[in-house]
Amino acid sequence: MNPMRERATEACARARERLDAWIDEEVSAAERETLAAHFVACRACDERRSRSEAMRRALRTPTPSAPADLPVRVVARIGGRGPSAMAWQESLPALRRLAAAAAVLFVAAAGFAFLSPATPSAPGDPVAAAATWSGTSDEPSLNHERELLLAVVLPEVLR
Repeated sequence: MNPMRERATEACARARERLDAWIDEEVSAAERETLAAHFVACRACDERRSRSEAMRRALRTPTPSAPADLPVRVVARIGGRGPSAMAWQESLPALRRLAAAAAVLFVAAAGFAFLSPATPSAPGDPVAAAATWSGTSDEPSLNHERELLLAVVLPEVLR
């Protein structure tokens, strides 16, 4: 590699390394001048600087929020058809509890299906036989786990 190209590569690496500090104005005056001169001389680094500064400005720009009465205004504008704008919001706590109960039941059913003994599909099928539950006394009782889930977890979720 020629020495001129090697210096340019080192300068570009240094500019990339210090770009965030440049944007955040955390570089010394001397380093700022050096980087500014590099950005003038190197189009690729200047484009990278420009994109990074634009992204930072976009991230710092506050996003507008919808007015609090927007649902009411929308329903009023479409002629008041359908349920009131606030009716669905009032049912959210009940819907959350219902969704949580459904999720618990789904997980419980999946767990029971996974832990319950499987019936081999064909006699002598080694894969199906390996998948069956051994039922040894070393393993926890499925009945105990089911009772615990139904007595403790489910009522807590439905509360």
